[in-house]
Amino acid sequence: MDFVSGIESVLAERSSSLLLRLVRDLDEEAAVYKEWWRGRMIAGAILVDFREDDPRVPALRGLGLPAVAVGHPSLTGPFPAVWTDDASAVAEAVRCLAARGHRRIARVGGPADLGHGAIRGLAAPRPAEVPHPELLRGGHDGVLVQLSSAGTAVARNSVPAPETATSSPART
Repeated sequence: MDFVSGIESVLAERSSSLLLRLVRDLDEEAAVYKEWWRGRMIAGAILVDFREDDPRVPALRGLGLPAVAVGHPSLTGPFPAVWTDDASAVAEAVRCLAARGHRRIARVGGPADLGHGAIRGLAAPRPAEVPHPELLRGGHDGVLVQLSSAGTAVARNSVPAPETATSSPART
């Protein structure tokens, strides 16, 4: 909601509003943009949750609808993009946890088809980049698990611990 509030606060300064509508799928989303753009209900769009070869990119480009993309430029086509450096953030988190002595790390992400999830999933550091390279090889001593958003119960069960889980740097 902070994202939407931030957009609203900027638009309010310009006497404009944010129009939101929930849709079932990308085809319906593209149809809504087309309807709104042709009906002069919107002046532009903000696109989020990009997928590889996202069908909204050619659809909006074909309409001539101005848009800003919230996603990595490798996914957003011709639209100006703003994004976070997901790969560096994930790599740094793994390095930090490994440096604190953690040997079992799980990353629970969103739907696998979203582009930012794929970028984060590919961001696991190489063995030379972490203090405990055995973390990346799996097996008996270290585990790096990538999970979809199936829930915390899956995360808890996927990384078995001989003792209770801890974030304390003193225990491994």
